[in-house]
Amino acid sequence: MRAIKNGEQKISNITIDFPNNEGKIDMVIHDLNISNSDDKIIAEILDLKNQYMNEEICLITADLGLELKAENHGIKVIPPTDKWMT
Repeated sequence: MRAIKNGEQKISNITIDFPNNEGKIDMVIHDLNISNSDDKIIAEILDLKNQYMNEEICLITADLGLELKAENHGIKVIPPTDKWMT
């Protein structure tokens, strides 16, 4: 991934995926609400985990509510570093 911020280029081996797979995960089975944006994020991550079983799929968030919900669904959560927040 290449990101440019304030003229500085940063390179890492992180892939950011913005899927559009609405409807692939049964929201009811996973106790998720289709009208809740956090639940939609959880559903997308669960779908990615199903598609890429040999890859580490995680969520980066500073949102405590989303973090707790993700962890309850077996999703690894990584808090953003201060450097990422600037």
